[in-house]
Amino acid sequence: MASRGRGVAALRAAGTTNPHPCGTLASWTARPPPPPPPPSLPPTTTPAAALTAALTAHAATAAAAAAAAAAARDAAAAIDAAARPVALTLGTLHTPAGADAAATAAAAAAGLPRLGAALAAARGAGGGGGGGVVGAVRDAVGYALLVGVAGWTGRAAGGSGGGDASGGGEASGGGLASIGAVRAALGVDAGVVDELVPGEAAAADGAPPPPAPSVVITPDDYLWGVVGLVGVLSRLCVTRVAVGDMAFVGRAAGLAADIFAVLRSVEMPGGAGGDAFVRRVDGLRGDVQKMEDVVYDLSIRGMMPRGGGGG
Repeated sequence: MASRGRGVAALRAAGTTNPHPCGTLASWTARPPPPPPPPSLPPTTTPAAALTAALTAHAATAAAAAAAAAAARDAAAAIDAAARPVALTLGTLHTPAGADAAATAAAAAAGLPRLGAALAAARGAGGGGGGGVVGAVRDAVGYALLVGVAGWTGRAAGGSGGGDASGGGEASGGGLASIGAVRAALGVDAGVVDELVPGEAAAADGAPPPPAPSVVITPDDYLWGVVGLVGVLSRLCVTRVAVGDMAFVGRAAGLAADIFAVLRSVEMPGGAGGDAFVRRVDGLRGDVQKMEDVVYDLSIRGMMPRGGGGG
């Protein structure tokens, strides 16, 4: 027994954790290793040496941000200066001064290329230009679309003005300018194919399509402009009655109903901005109903010209 006790003491001294005399050597485990030493502290230097590089990078970033902000302000000012005369001219459609819709459309169309140039400069300078430029682009699309509608209804009523003010003559048959006609009216996106899926038409030999050029008016911009047009037509249908342009009222109401029917016939996915567009399209129902009520009221009073509700 004395020799076994001395053996257990020797095992404990050797660092085993199972010194039971009945245990076996295979069941004895070693104690865990000691923890590693703490990491060494980072080397230090003088404040000047430590801060110079970071301050230089910060100054460069701040200067670039200030230049971008100044460019954005300049672009916004240029867009506003170009858009104001177009908006004011189209605004006369609500007054007797704009009684001749075709002449008003021609006057507004003359300012669209300058507006398009300002938008193209803003898109090119800022890689899209931010939300402010996107809103301005969609407003410009709405102006071009309204120019087309005013010219279309004015010619149908026998007003002055020869060509299609929306560009390309594409609106003369049905009242709504296509995305290609809007781009032509604004003088932008000359090399962009009028398709909703960029690069869809690949080369016949299977080669990859060329990279898409920088686009000022995207299909989304065009669709939002069309949706906004319906709201504008809803208000014009009331004010044009006071002007005495019943042909405009009937044709605008028919066009708005056709636009709404087409937009509602296509199932549009939600998410990533799609939900807002779907809700906006659903909201057009009230605008269309308002125009239909105006046309009905004029019809029962005998004030609507024959065929005036055609789309």
